[in-house]
Amino acid sequence: MSTVKLSVYITAQGVIRNGATPEGRKRLVDDIRGIGAKKVFIEVWRGATQTPSETLRVVRDAFVAAGIEVATGLMPVRGRDVALEGTAQWDSDAALGGNSRWGADICYSRPWSREALAKAITAGAELFDEFIIDDALCTQCTCPRCRAARGERSWGQFRRDVLVDVCRETIVATARKANPKIKMILKYPQWYDRLPVFGYDTARQPTEFNATWIGTETRDPFTPDFGYVPQYEACFNVRWHKAAEPNLEGAWFDYIECDPMIYVEQAYQSVLGGARNLTLFCYSEPLFGTNDYLLAALKAHMPRLEALAARLDGQEPIGLVTVRPHNPAPQEDGYIFDGLGMLGFPLVPRADWPKTPPKALLVTDHVAADPNLAAQVAKVVNAGGTVFMTAAVLAQNDDNAALKGLAGFQDDGWSQPNSWESARFCVGGNDIVAAAPIPFRFDLRPSTAKVLAAVGGVAHHRTEWVPVVTRQEHSSGGAVVVLNVFGAAPRDFRMDENLNVPLPLRMQEYPAEVVNVMQEEIARATGRGFRTPARVGYYPFSGGDCALENFTDRTVFAVPIGDALPAGAKELLGMSRITDRADVESAEHGGPAGVRGVRLPPHTVALISTR
Repeated sequence: MSTVKLSVYITAQGVIRNGATPEGRKRLVDDIRGIGAKKVFIEVWRGATQTPSETLRVVRDAFVAAGIEVATGLMPVRGRDVALEGTAQWDSDAALGGNSRWGADICYSRPWSREALAKAITAGAELFDEFIIDDALCTQCTCPRCRAARGERSWGQFRRDVLVDVCRETIVATARKANPKIKMILKYPQWYDRLPVFGYDTARQPTEFNATWIGTETRDPFTPDFGYVPQYEACFNVRWHKAAEPNLEGAWFDYIECDPMIYVEQAYQSVLGGARNLTLFCYSEPLFGTNDYLLAALKAHMPRLEALAARLDGQEPIGLVTVRPHNPAPQEDGYIFDGLGMLGFPLVPRADWPKTPPKALLVTDHVAADPNLAAQVAKVVNAGGTVFMTAAVLAQNDDNAALKGLAGFQDDGWSQPNSWESARFCVGGNDIVAAAPIPFRFDLRPSTAKVLAAVGGVAHHRTEWVPVVTRQEHSSGGAVVVLNVFGAAPRDFRMDENLNVPLPLRMQEYPAEVVNVMQEEIARATGRGFRTPARVGYYPFSGGDCALENFTDRTVFAVPIGDALPAGAKELLGMSRITDRADVESAEHGGPAGVRGVRLPPHTVALISTR
């Protein structure tokens, strides 16, 4: 039996356009059944367009007759009337939205906005037993009504308070009044480090719903239109929400800015994160017509995705535990998990501190203001574990002598904001030149920590080496490793993209020698690892299996760190292979001849079994 279940979302406009005639409904059913989907979401409302109840009914019945599960959905956006922008009517009492630059989000300080939403909720709940709220349950309105209602609260806190109430009273209570047995689902967007800014509350909202879903639509990582989102974000998103929310059920991605490789990578990262229900957005001409080659690629990979899911079922991800609390406010490390994942950091995220000290812990500035931070770091170090710490954590705790001492930056040591670019690196006394200058934002000066990798910098009008990776060992056998990396800061977000990763995470361009230093520290802390260039993900699991995914356009050779791959190790997906020595091509990409490792062609996934 398949362990990966596909579903398709049909927008209100798509339902109206395709569901009005018997011929259109037959085409809908045939197309969706043709890709192996077992479920369909038939939307009731989007952008103030409401699907007529009779159309919903006949489309629902057509899918039920075909043996396909049905649910409904809603995208809480008001629609954009560009003709009103800049006019008095833009903020009029007749509008659902206020003065948001998005031109799509709803102002929930207006009672009639909630009334319109409740009307749509009722229409869907009367016809379906399952209802998903698509990922626009957010707002950035700052109209006079919102300003008056906000009072002394921050905008983020005000919006979260308002939208928790909207979830409870306007959405869930309304739906259950119309249909007491209805299952309510909240889908969170993929932009996890901006959720609390615009009203999503991952601590309070999930308890109002029967289940949650998470967006994994990473799209093209090299274009600014929807953010420079590394592919690893999809895996991290599923893992964090699965750990933080007990009712996470599935993942959701789309076709926007995708070629076949990127589209399929979204699916693999969703499954590696732990999702088994995958929703495809959406039924439309671009996906089922013009770009049907994307669906063809996904269909071709389904046997491997199902094999991957089946093999990993019952195994838990292992590696570096990292704490990202509910509703954080990162100052320099926004979305940094995505970049670190692309360097082979096997992240196991959670929303709270673990009760038992893990072997390896990553701390970022998502927890920099936690008053217990130094105590939590000390607990891991005293137990013989290793703590990986970003430069931003130290910079924001310059007066925390205990934390600085643990990191080996005591007394006159420091981490300070700076800004420069350099292509010059040094590892083990060897100078290395990157393909292009890479930006840095922190100048580090350790006291007793050992420098493992450095980058050329200019400080006080002189050239010097600035640490990129440091290690401070302790008598307990524990250690603290400081990483001179950075993510997105609030100042980096643009007016035209203030949700997703707003700038390329350039740590992905570190020379392989620098990346390998980090990977060696991971293996030293966790007992296992691989040496690869950047943009190769590493996913170890509790049952002894591990996955590797090559996101680059070239063949790479993944070399085990420490113990060699056992003679009985097998690659289970058939896209990559274990070889006793690197061939000429792969030797040029990080693999010395005579070493047993994994050869990964471009954009492939390997599943390695040592059992």
